[in-house]
Amino acid sequence: EDHRGETVYDTTTGNQVYISEPGPLPENVTSVSPVGEYQKWDGKAKVWVKDEAAEKAAQLRQAEETKNRLLQIASEKIAPLQDAVDLDEATDKEKASLLAWRKYRVQVNRVDTLKPVWPEKPASSL
Repeated sequence: EDHRGETVYDTTTGNQVYISEPGPLPENVTSVSPVGEYQKWDGKAKVWVKDEAAEKAAQLRQAEETKNRLLQIASEKIAPLQDAVDLDEATDKEKASLLAWRKYRVQVNRVDTLKPVWPEKPASSL
């Protein structure tokens, strides 16, 4: 058998494998290309199928990362505004902005990352 020059796909990872040596194909490869992300090989049916669990895990991970990033942004906006209030030097505009950012941070913290609906960021008025 000579499969040199053929591109096949690893059934464990979905990665392309280039065949450069003569001989039979390894058992863990297929000539069928995975279509899209989150695919897993169904060895019985000899087809790629959507890996729902991997897709949900990736979506959850992405939502958690987004939530943490938005909480960090809100905290960074809140800190200097809170300083101005604590030092009794805040303008009315700064006080309103502080309240808006604190409400936003609470709303972000309450987001269910399984079904995320993100609140709108406060308008930057400073």
